[in-house]
Amino acid sequence: MSKEDVRLWLEEEYDQDVTPNVTADNVSITTGLMGEKGSVTAYLRDGRLLHIEFQEIENGPTFDQIVDGLGAPEMIKWDLQTYGGHVVYFLGLDYPGIGVSVEGWREMSARELSRPAEEWTARLRENIQVERISCYEPHPSMEEVLKEVYGFSHDALQLQMSRRMPWPGFEALVPLEN
Repeated sequence: MSKEDVRLWLEEEYDQDVTPNVTADNVSITTGLMGEKGSVTAYLRDGRLLHIEFQEIENGPTFDQIVDGLGAPEMIKWDLQTYGGHVVYFLGLDYPGIGVSVEGWREMSARELSRPAEEWTARLRENIQVERISCYEPHPSMEEVLKEVYGFSHDALQLQMSRRMPWPGFEALVPLEN
């Protein structure tokens, strides 16, 4: 899809005007928040659609529904963020071979936060609700997706890969190393 095709599709699908954001040779086209549909951002480089991200999804599927439908992911990913004194961890399932990654998040409890940061873990639970879905051209590995689709530099790529691990199965403890 061209930039104009993407813009027209989003305007038709989400019934609102969208304006592309252009930086250097990259373009992103974002809808506003759309209630149950969330928001959508399409990323293009050199006029070529690279990936589409659906965010802020309400009532999305759970991790077990994703695994039931797509099988075990190649990798899982994790990240930590701090928002106004709250620590939130993100867990994701990566399917680079079919071009899909999903992500959900949870706030860490006071009990979890009372442990030293180097001991923080998250349990990979079946009921984590998907709040972000990324769709991209399939690649043989997540490393290739991060390099080719997301355009990460060598250092950023290494950091992203250090926050991933092969699928350990549900109920596994995931180390939340920074």
